[in-house]
Amino acid sequence: MSVEIKGEQTRVHRDVYARIMIFSNLPTAGLTIEEGDRRLYVTQPNKHKVSVEESKEFFERFVEVLERPETPAQLYHYFLSVPLTDFKRGQHISTDAHKVMIEGSTSALNELIRDYVEDRQTFVEGMLHEHLRNNGIKFIDMDKVKAALGNCGYVKKRREVKGSEKRIYLWQPSTGQKAQSLTDKELKDILKFTSLSFP
Repeated sequence: MSVEIKGEQTRVHRDVYARIMIFSNLPTAGLTIEEGDRRLYVTQPNKHKVSVEESKEFFERFVEVLERPETPAQLYHYFLSVPLTDFKRGQHISTDAHKVMIEGSTSALNELIRDYVEDRQTFVEGMLHEHLRNNGIKFIDMDKVKAALGNCGYVKKRREVKGSEKRIYLWQPSTGQKAQSLTDKELKDILKFTSLSFP
């Protein structure tokens, strides 16, 4: 398939897997799902018809069937026979379970930001964005990020940086007191994400 990682590469052809089924006993399945997601169809959680043991036996048999060499071809031909007359391109069904997963992802964003600000006093947005992307948040909603930072007691301020004539916008604790000078480590980290340069 032709794929493109936004902002990271040009369009290339790769062997990829699509239409993946994921089973999990966690409400969020360990996935981060952005608000407005239209890529995933999320079924309602499994309810035991008889008991936990009966459900376990069913899924064990189900996995055995999936692992048979002839199963992929059988499923392929079966789905080809399913009429798609009710299918409307561009429409998306968001189930209650899908909404719960999105809400769980929003909570994950707040938790990631809380963890991030515990380890530092001052940072630029690029530093936080890298942290969020490295932890599965691919599409960053700045309104939600700003709200989460505000809840953590952080504000965005334009500050002078020692050794440069320029000012940059930094996120820092909203203490009402004059901000402390940047440490050498903070300055070094910030320089990686700004256009500032020092002699």
